[in-house]
Amino acid sequence: MATPNFPELEQQILADWKKNDIFGQTLSKPAPRGRFVFYDGPPTANGKPHIGHVETRTFKDIIPRFKTMQGYHVDRKAGWDTQGLPVEIEVEKQLGISGKKGIEEYGVEKFNAQARESVWKYKALWEQMTERIGFWLDTDHPYITYSNDYIETLWWIFKQAWEAKLFEQDFKVVPYCPRCGTALSSHEVAQGYQSVTEPAVYVKFELLDEPGTFVLAWTTTPWTLPGNVALAIDANISYIKTVPNSKGERFIVASQLAPKIFGSFEYMKVGKDIARIFNGSELVGKQYKPLFDFIDLRQSGRMSTDRPVSAAGGATPPHQRRGNSGAAYTIVPADFVTTEDGTGVVHTAVMYGVEDFDLGKKLDLPTVHTVDLQGKFTDLVKPWAGREVRDPEGATQKEIIAWLDQQGKLYQVEDYTHDYPFCWRCKHPLLYYAKTTWFIRMTKLQGRLIENNKQINWYPNHIKDGRFGEWLREVKDWAISRERYWGTPLPIWTCDACGKQECFGSYAELAERVPTKNKYYFLRHGESTNNVTSTLDTELNDGSAILTDKGRAQAKAAAHDLKEFKIDLIYTSQFPRAAQTAAIIATELGLSETNDVRLNEYHIGPVYENQSYDSYRKEFPRKEFRFDHAPEGGETWIQVQQRMVKFLQQLEREYSGKNIVIVSHADTILVARWAMNFLPQAAIDTIPYPQNGEMAAVHAPVSMFNDEGLFDPHRPYVDHVVIPCQACTSGQMHRTSEVADTWFDSGSMPFAQWHYPFENKEKIDASENYPADYISEAIDQTRGWFYTLLAVASILQERGIVTEPPFKNVVVLGHINDAQGRKLSKSLGNYVDPMELIEKVGADAVRWYLVTTNQPWDSKNFDLKFVDEGVRKTFLILLNVLSFWELYGKTTTAEASEGDHVLDRWMRSRTAQLINGVTERLERYDLTGAARDLASAVTDVSTWYVRRSRDRMKGADAGIVAATLHDTLMTIAKLMAPFTPFLAEHLYRRLGGTKASVHLEDWPTAGDVDGRLVTDMEQARAVVEEALSLRAAAGIKVRQPLQQLVVTTAIRPELDTILQEELNVKEVHHATALPTDGEWQRGPNTALDISISDELRNEGHLRDLVREFNALRKEAGLQPSDQIVAHIPAGTLAAQIVERYSEDFLRDVRARAATPSLDGATHQRELKLDGPVTIGLAKV
Repeated sequence: MATPNFPELEQQILADWKKNDIFGQTLSKPAPRGRFVFYDGPPTANGKPHIGHVETRTFKDIIPRFKTMQGYHVDRKAGWDTQGLPVEIEVEKQLGISGKKGIEEYGVEKFNAQARESVWKYKALWEQMTERIGFWLDTDHPYITYSNDYIETLWWIFKQAWEAKLFEQDFKVVPYCPRCGTALSSHEVAQGYQSVTEPAVYVKFELLDEPGTFVLAWTTTPWTLPGNVALAIDANISYIKTVPNSKGERFIVASQLAPKIFGSFEYMKVGKDIARIFNGSELVGKQYKPLFDFIDLRQSGRMSTDRPVSAAGGATPPHQRRGNSGAAYTIVPADFVTTEDGTGVVHTAVMYGVEDFDLGKKLDLPTVHTVDLQGKFTDLVKPWAGREVRDPEGATQKEIIAWLDQQGKLYQVEDYTHDYPFCWRCKHPLLYYAKTTWFIRMTKLQGRLIENNKQINWYPNHIKDGRFGEWLREVKDWAISRERYWGTPLPIWTCDACGKQECFGSYAELAERVPTKNKYYFLRHGESTNNVTSTLDTELNDGSAILTDKGRAQAKAAAHDLKEFKIDLIYTSQFPRAAQTAAIIATELGLSETNDVRLNEYHIGPVYENQSYDSYRKEFPRKEFRFDHAPEGGETWIQVQQRMVKFLQQLEREYSGKNIVIVSHADTILVARWAMNFLPQAAIDTIPYPQNGEMAAVHAPVSMFNDEGLFDPHRPYVDHVVIPCQACTSGQMHRTSEVADTWFDSGSMPFAQWHYPFENKEKIDASENYPADYISEAIDQTRGWFYTLLAVASILQERGIVTEPPFKNVVVLGHINDAQGRKLSKSLGNYVDPMELIEKVGADAVRWYLVTTNQPWDSKNFDLKFVDEGVRKTFLILLNVLSFWELYGKTTTAEASEGDHVLDRWMRSRTAQLINGVTERLERYDLTGAARDLASAVTDVSTWYVRRSRDRMKGADAGIVAATLHDTLMTIAKLMAPFTPFLAEHLYRRLGGTKASVHLEDWPTAGDVDGRLVTDMEQARAVVEEALSLRAAAGIKVRQPLQQLVVTTAIRPELDTILQEELNVKEVHHATALPTDGEWQRGPNTALDISISDELRNEGHLRDLVREFNALRKEAGLQPSDQIVAHIPAGTLAAQIVERYSEDFLRDVRARAATPSLDGATHQRELKLDGPVTIGLAKV
């Protein structure tokens, strides 16, 4: 059989799936077993997908397909991660700018617009890859993390954390990227460590009361030395003071570390080199000279304000204070000092280390920055002011070391290799930097996090208490704020007078507090002629509808009601029915009216003009559909919103303190009121539909909308929203400038994807889509998405909103390297383009390789030869078996259950066993084990059932064999459907599947399993394998019959016939011990009689002859049904054999007759049968 073109076959199947909406059908099919919840972790589409994404999407796809076939409904909502540092840095590259200064010069509004667009740069490639590999995902209705609805849910979650006192601002040391200009969280830092070798220095600090005596301190960050304010020691360990060296210098270090530092010292003994040994407590309180003569932090800096102030950017560090000047440049005790390395003395720069900062806070040490927010020395550090402290070449640190050496303050310098954190996105070295940051207090939730983790099934299990459990046991507060631009704005407003802070949990909650300069009264026109006839009139012309008598009366009544509001201005639509209403009101109130095109009727387009309302409603039955879909030649409701908002914004600019009437139309007013209330589109029906002559006072916080009349909660628009402080009479509240960590976006997706709790409450409250039954991502997400999912859910658990962790089962995936174990990289020339690979070998081949090559969590060293091996050993064998069935048994009408032959019974039991095994493994998320079971079963079907049943296919059992084989192959097709969806579909169709797709089938259920028969057959096959090895050892080919086989393995006698046929022996004997006398080839459990009689030898010749003729038939291109005449020269051994075994020979080569001459033979070949002989055949 020719190898099929798998990529071409898959493309055909893809086209058919799309044409018949097979994915959609799987979502709408009955789900008697309820819901199974799957979450898709959102990728960012501003980079191309790589082979690792094919891996994650393969493992994500298998379980939802399996569960769907089992009878569950599985939503597969796609998601896109569209905000944060990854996006911003990519946009910086696109624009040729770098850092926050460049962004602000370019303009935040333009920058964010570019960011919004850039996240879709490779969307088509991602969707193409997703579709091409057969990953069924709803990409038509994805959740998008920058969407207004999504962000509103994030605000709500922040409000929950705020109410639980978990969301707080603090001034402390955080990991900080000076290039990106923002703090990072501990889980982001965990993803960016690199091994570096850089100078570590031993620095000399001279004691004030003992000139010439120096305390040695060791540091790997020389750039922090100008910020030194104390030396920390362990008061409970011993220290030594050396005798003076040739320069008269004495040094103090921990005694345990002295040999490492000084080399030749006698350990813990006073003698030649050690002046004295003493307890660390004697050092406490001693003062030393500042290391640098140009800086004294007791005199530098400014006092802090009473409350923390957010650092929005710029070069001036906030929150500096002189503290207790007397405590500075003093030796202090600390519990973090160790003797594992260094000197037992820790140089303490409180602004650049977590432990240092805590110590400084406890002792009220000066908190003065010597490094600004751009990672450069401030003017306090005169020699290096403006220099980057961690420049790529390390030049600044080298100069500091050289200065220390010149000043006699450097004892020694050494290269030191350690892991150092780099920015996970821009790869710049991080600084630990004291600054004001917003935190989620995860330390308060540690117990809940750990308890939640106990309820999660991790695959592999060791992740639970290992990598992930250890992370939770060492959990840090989540530095949630980023001093950046393109992200979810923190919903915190702070009063500029009293410092009061408020957190807003929805747009509507904020909108209620936004002041307007004027008061607005919306009024629908009075009844008009088109209202009476129920026809649409949205084109302004001479035939436009006018008021009826009733409508004029309604206008007068409205005017009467408006008098109490002391109206100043009247604006109206240009349509006659509205303009007439406004004129009547103006006359009654003694005012004049002004018309404005932006107040006109919702333009419904020429198709429905002058038609009945019902004709329009039939095509646009759902109001929320009208927001984004316009009738031909008409407008959308969003466009109506835009013009109405722009109109109101103009009034807010031009007037103050006015009472303004706006006369318009029902849909126009409805949309405006919907927009002002910040409701979901589906909630527009909660606003009463405006009636003729009906007036409504409307709060119009249009300052929340951008210049296009759209609401965008991003910067810079949200930064313009200013509200009055309710805690004091004079203050104005401004939003804090930070945005949220992008990991907060993705971690909130179980809720935000449904705009919970503003919509779809049943998704969470009724557990329709929470928690997830299954998620899967790469191993690094233990520090990323896996953690933030759990963190956000734990916050909401604290508020009693959910009770369970966010996911139940998680399969962790290893990374893909090249065949040598190196990281895949274009620079190394080993990059694997996933689409090129798939178009070369097919998506199923790649999927099968990824699932079967090793366990999901193990790293995979990608090698194309193993992809090809999977195709050869499973796909091609399976297709060969299918071809065999099509050739011999496709037309059978027999039922497999009718077969009583031991092979048929075994095949049915083996298939049932396979169903049970694959099902049970998938239920345990053992995807690799399930796939390998399938591969093993394919081998069993091919090399055992089909091979042992070939002769039966030519006889009376043909129908039973064909039916059994069909049922087995159909079962395999269904079981393989989650793993290889294309190949399974191909098998299903060729096997005559009755549904539109194998993926619409139910998962197979197993029949009875004869476990003893399956075991006996396994033992029989083991006997065959052993006996064949005995033949090989004796140099006897299998075609040569032997007389007997002795077996000591307990096997049911009905399998003897199979052993006889498989091993080509006449007799099988069962014994408790193997024979010891005679010509026997013995193994552990079998013995083979290798004596060959003349009769046996002739039968062997017959088999050789049959084999050669069948090979010649194949060369001649004959079909199994074709009859031949066999040509065998007379006088040869071959002729003798044919004459002796004529009946067997003619049957086995499907010959009508044998002739003793080569005359007339159309095909010939030579063979050796006790000498060379030429044989031939001719088709009858």
